[in-house]
Amino acid sequence: MNSELQSISRQQRANAASFFNSAGVGLPSEESRLASQQPAGDWDAVLTEVRSHFSHLLGMPEEHVTLFHNTTAGIQRVFLRISQMLRSRNAVLLTTDLEYPGTVAMVDECWQGPMIMAEVAHLLWEGRSAEMADALKAAFLRTRPAVIYISHVSRAFGHPIDIEFLRFAKEINPGVLIVADGAQAIGNIPVGRDMLGLVDFYVTSGHKWLCGKPTLGLVCADPRWHIPDQAQAYSRLSGSGGTGNLETLCATAVALRDFHDVESGAPWRSNRIHAHNAALATLFCDLLEEAALPLTPLRCLPGNRTAWPANGIVAVQGDIARFSPVIDTSGDLRRLGQTASEGRVLAAHVRREPWVVSRSPGRRAPRALAVYRQDHVALRTICLRDDALSVPIPDGGLLRFCFHYFHASKDVIGLVRLLKSVA
Repeated sequence: MNSELQSISRQQRANAASFFNSAGVGLPSEESRLASQQPAGDWDAVLTEVRSHFSHLLGMPEEHVTLFHNTTAGIQRVFLRISQMLRSRNAVLLTTDLEYPGTVAMVDECWQGPMIMAEVAHLLWEGRSAEMADALKAAFLRTRPAVIYISHVSRAFGHPIDIEFLRFAKEINPGVLIVADGAQAIGNIPVGRDMLGLVDFYVTSGHKWLCGKPTLGLVCADPRWHIPDQAQAYSRLSGSGGTGNLETLCATAVALRDFHDVESGAPWRSNRIHAHNAALATLFCDLLEEAALPLTPLRCLPGNRTAWPANGIVAVQGDIARFSPVIDTSGDLRRLGQTASEGRVLAAHVRREPWVVSRSPGRRAPRALAVYRQDHVALRTICLRDDALSVPIPDGGLLRFCFHYFHASKDVIGLVRLLKSVA
């Protein structure tokens, strides 16, 4: 049992032992906070540093990296460019019911062609994650999409996509465009050419697992896609409309330094952080099992393996209400000091919520659910707005705990001890 792991962060953080919500918003270091409060340096120099750190983390040329005011702006730009390139209102978009609702709503708003949502989330809480790749392959063959939008790591469950599905899609149709959402991946697991070589656009953020200041979006794509946009992308021209926020840049630059190992290179540091996060998550699951608490972790490794989590995210089912006295699920990082002083921890209660909460004018091509049953896929037409469909989460929701490189074994042990105090 990994009971003696120490923090491997080289920066300082207050109340880290009470914070387990990196999937929602990262915990900034004191050094990063100071850089935000007292921004210094030449605009172009700071922008260049941030882009350079991102390119090192991804192992991609700097010219492939574009920074945006936020992740949504980056995704909007990607889909605008795809729509301009495809020039077809009949192009099919394939996504899954594991995606972030805000992103699904935005894509539904922008995408004029048919949108198919593969129904796969239930496989995770039913302990059938090994069937995920087959279900996605079947949906791909059934719908023949022009575009795939999919999360590298799912935000609710921590399930990493099996890249065999992406490789399969490219082999069947080399022209299919793949957009990967890496918000729960970068800073949590290594993101390298094995993934980036299969996707056309990789979209992520700097304020979750990378612990930067909200809200910086990132798109990694070949320059031929012309992703930079003067209105919403960070520009080298400090007088243009797309310059962005210097405080955010300075804070993120400092945060990213902790993920880049100057001597051994970013991949080595990323691999170490990933191993650390997964080890702490495993320790948490082992301790829950040992304590016989009424909280059951979802086991979410891809492929035909049954194991504890593959990264720093642990989603648990159980009698969540029993633990509310010791868990703050507000998601408000500003309350962390008060939460810690009360002897509580900050984590997330992932609940069912509607995919789309408001109607908008305009006609769209059909939206459909791809239902996978015994090697067969059936399509059921849906309306994300009219049907008031909800994100498929088990009854009662999930508690999501996130373990990161600034945590130590003693923090995990303390968390389980706290849960036991009200069990």
